[in-house]
Amino acid sequence: MVFEIRDGGGISLASSGVRRASDPPRVLRARAAGLETVRLVVTEAGDGHDCDHAVWANPTFVLRRPR
Repeated sequence: MVFEIRDGGGISLASSGVRRASDPPRVLRARAAGLETVRLVVTEAGDGHDCDHAVWANPTFVLRRPR
């Protein structure tokens, strides 16, 4: 599967690349300054969706004040 962070219009802000069940967890970060909507998306990796299971473990959003 591929995990992606997308803006409200569907444009990818960050992508995990293809992830397999045996892969370790990975942190995925994206800058979302000025956005009103952020989508967490999982897609199949081109090999079909049979037996695919995905979990966004503890997604965290950090809001920072402009400097």
